[in-house]
Amino acid sequence: MPDLMDEELKKVYIVSAMWEGDGSIIEGVFNTRLKAESWCRGNPNKGCAKNVDWDIDEYEVQ
Repeated sequence: MPDLMDEELKKVYIVSAMWEGDGSIIEGVFNTRLKAESWCRGNPNKGCAKNVDWDIDEYEVQ
């Protein structure tokens, strides 16, 4: 049985979030978009849920 994973491109999602209070930037790397979005919405202690400008970049890796 061939290994299909060798032929598929995998995706990673990098979250960059800037805290408006002091301008600090936090980042996270995830293997699914859902995990990346959940991290941003569910991390109020790190400032992701409120007062933050964040975006998610998608990259394909082999």
